Amino acid sequence: MLASVVLAFGALALGYALRTDEIAFESVDRGNREIYLMDINRRLRVDLSRNAAADCCPTWIQQGAQLAFVSWRSGQAETYVMDALGGNEQQLSESTMYHFGPAWSPDRQRLTFQVFQNGNWEIYIKNADGSQPVRLTTNSVDDTTPAWRPS
Repeated sequence: MLASVVLAFGALALGYALRTDEIAFESVDRGNREIYLMDINRRLRVDLSRNAAADCCPTWIQQGAQLAFVSWRSGQAETYVMDALGGNEQQLSESTMYHFGPAWSPDRQRLTFQVFQNGNWEIYIKNADGSQPVRLTTNSVDDTTPAWRPS
């Protein structure tokens, strides 16, 4: 109970300064890979993902209102989104392929990501809601780390 109150208080304290001087990162500090939010001025951090499965690769979306991340909750690496202070997790990918490295388009309408398929990594694009995935690269070498040009 006390830990929940402390966590909630920390989230509220961080929420006061939301979108300024904050970073999202992954850490195995508590024995499990989780997504954290840190106010860099006060060095306060909150575990946002709080899940038994490993979570990694956070990236900000919707002007900092949400985070996209990769999680093994389904038994393999899939793309998820959650609110900036944690909660409201939604799985955006469902497939037999490992998804990594989500990168959002400047207009936040599309998402690129890398998929391990047929022995190498390829780059895909899909709508922000997870629909209509399209493979962008097709070759026998690894294609990774997609990054959008800023608008």
